[in-house]
Amino acid sequence: MNPSSHLINSQSGGNGKRPSLQKLEGVLFHRTIRSVYAVLLVAVEDSTKVVVRIQIQDGSLATELRSWCRRNCKIGDLLVLEGNWAPVYETSENNTEWTEERFLVDVTTELDAEKRIILKEARHWDWGRCQMWQQRYLVSKNNQVKRVRRREGGGVEKSKADRHGGGIGKLKQSEHVANFLIHMTMHRLGAQGLPEPCNWGDVKPHQLSTVFFEAVKALNLGTGVIDAAGGSGYVSMALGLSGVRSTVVDPRESVGKLPGKDRKKWKKAIRSAVVCASDGTPLCQPVVQYETMRAWFANRPNGVDKAHRHPDQDEIKVCNVDHELLAHCSAIVALHPDEATDTIVDVAVQKRIPFMIIPCCVFSRIFPNRRIPNSSQPVCTYDDLIDYLMAKDKTIEKAFLPFEGANVVLWSIFE
Repeated sequence: MNPSSHLINSQSGGNGKRPSLQKLEGVLFHRTIRSVYAVLLVAVEDSTKVVVRIQIQDGSLATELRSWCRRNCKIGDLLVLEGNWAPVYETSENNTEWTEERFLVDVTTELDAEKRIILKEARHWDWGRCQMWQQRYLVSKNNQVKRVRRREGGGVEKSKADRHGGGIGKLKQSEHVANFLIHMTMHRLGAQGLPEPCNWGDVKPHQLSTVFFEAVKALNLGTGVIDAAGGSGYVSMALGLSGVRSTVVDPRESVGKLPGKDRKKWKKAIRSAVVCASDGTPLCQPVVQYETMRAWFANRPNGVDKAHRHPDQDEIKVCNVDHELLAHCSAIVALHPDEATDTIVDVAVQKRIPFMIIPCCVFSRIFPNRRIPNSSQPVCTYDDLIDYLMAKDKTIEKAFLPFEGANVVLWSIFE
């Protein structure tokens, strides 16, 4: 079916003149925003996928228009767009694989964008339905890489800067986090001769040292460590391999479910016996199985994204400050916790619980009331976010983990 048949209020100009603007209505289920354009994948009448290209005409306003698109073109929204169709022969180039018409929307200012990209209904679809359309129409990343290799006849250099951890993998990042937390606890216990904090993540603690055993023992007190917004459980896996007990707290249904390959590694480690010396002294800490808890950390968040990403939100419990798990934990750790970042730091500061957190995304749209310390300016950048979080308590310190991307770690033992 020709996607242009789904136009509403369609009009055409005569006498060779450029056709007047046409309108297209559909649900946004995927978007890609680049320097001078954005590509939206829109579902029209629940049956047809349409590719919409938003062309940013004024390069000097590109930054503002990209920000506008991020704020106002959200997955699941029902949009009405004004533009024109571009036939295949006008859009296909040697270095692309487009084989269908695209609906072009030209914008030069935010006023243009507001006129030509209209929100009809926010969160018209929930996140699950959008994912179904993404699975149906989007090419997997592995297939995309294979296509590029075939086209260019060589290898593909993947960018490291566009990933949270520089592309080293979640398990390796989590090992650095576990190293840092154990060193932080050794420091709290007064250990001497430790490396500088910026090296805590890179240096694996000596598992035969007395202070290491004492640090693990301290972390295992009470309910152990809380891996806040821990997702699949990689940080808890790394902690468990060092003998530290932890609980993954995350609202997702897949909380603590490691991907297949890493799940096999974890099960193998759990089955392995502890190696001991001839006198029975353990040569390493026994691997400890982590627990999981599907719950919001501390409170149920506000904002439209909550209902959009978690349609069953009313069934998700809350691990609040009075919950036994949080009330008796030994430390809180969080690797790239997204929207939970503020809450994690606030709870740690309020309850004086030793913590470490590696912030990632700013989410300035969801948290418009954040302000840069000693300023009325909103928090808009990653550096702004770090300054904002550090201002929550004078004991919070900053260090770095040994990977690229979002690698700043904020920590405090409140002493």
